[in-house]
Amino acid sequence: MDKRDNSLRRKEREEKQEAKNGLKFVIDGAKIRCNSCTIPDGDLKANYDTASIQDKRVVTVVEKDMRSLIFKGNCKKSFMNLSPCASVMKLGEWKNPGTVYFQDELAVLLRSTIKCEYGGVDITIWDCGQRNVITNLDTLGAPVPEYTPIVYVNGYFYSNDGIYLGKISSGENVYITDQLSFLELEKGKNVEKEKVIYFTEKYGLNNTQLLDRANWAYAEGKGYIPEYYAYAMNNFQKVAKSEKNMYFYGMQDTDPVTQKVRRLDKDKYLSGGYENQSGKSFWDTRKDLSKMTSDMIGEIAAVFKTQLQPDNDPTNGSNQWRGGKGSGEMQLNLPIGSKYWHRFFKLKKQYTGQAKIITL
Repeated sequence: MDKRDNSLRRKEREEKQEAKNGLKFVIDGAKIRCNSCTIPDGDLKANYDTASIQDKRVVTVVEKDMRSLIFKGNCKKSFMNLSPCASVMKLGEWKNPGTVYFQDELAVLLRSTIKCEYGGVDITIWDCGQRNVITNLDTLGAPVPEYTPIVYVNGYFYSNDGIYLGKISSGENVYITDQLSFLELEKGKNVEKEKVIYFTEKYGLNNTQLLDRANWAYAEGKGYIPEYYAYAMNNFQKVAKSEKNMYFYGMQDTDPVTQKVRRLDKDKYLSGGYENQSGKSFWDTRKDLSKMTSDMIGEIAAVFKTQLQPDNDPTNGSNQWRGGKGSGEMQLNLPIGSKYWHRFFKLKKQYTGQAKIITL
């Protein structure tokens, strides 16, 4: 037999064995490697209560933070290699896990990898931790249910009706989901992707921008007709071309002393720094979103609705509102006893009324 045939067969056997080894379960104490760490070899620890193999817990996909992936070196991608890996580690999701579940979580296999977003590299497993061979154990198991799992979430979660559910990680992204799905995500579990609306990704408003709009509507109406303010605001943003311009051109009033039109500083107005202090309570509550009142929650829901249901505009396309007896295409009288009374209208090239409006 030709020596080349022997070499080829040996290579095929090695490849098959390597593939077979890749299907081994990973257990507590397995060895991992990150080439962006000054000490590249680390330990994989199983912190969650799972079934044991060789008296050690099986590692599942829920293990994905610095408590589970332990490196003693510094990250080479940090400034002058000064930052410990544990302080900057930002992990994604495990790739190529098995399809057997332990405590409702998929098992990590020797072939599995997980990416460190900060270092920009895949962390690999080079020793599964097992010290003797287990035979006739199916690591692939039954087929995984057909659904698209959540890959990565990073920010604030609300229900569709504006209730704050909580936050995962430190980002500014906004997500809309239900309470049960959020609790699953908070535990590090997968949910069907269809159960989560990636609001920031889809509509471009992060959490600060969402709350600024809701805060403005609250300062103007203090809980009354939130959808009118939210839709008019959204319509004006399309004219102004940006969030910054929307506030720059839209936040104007008549100075009570000089009787001249003045532009208002957004944050000062929203926090009650001018004569109208209606926005202050909303601004202060932004520090603890779980304490939002029902009126404040309604303002957030109204901002959501402008994006999720753009055709349900109650203002008929209005993009401005004026207090008092200004001219406008639509007049809305608020409930009896309320001091909030506005006309909603579409911005024109020129406007004459109680005060001159600076238009785009």
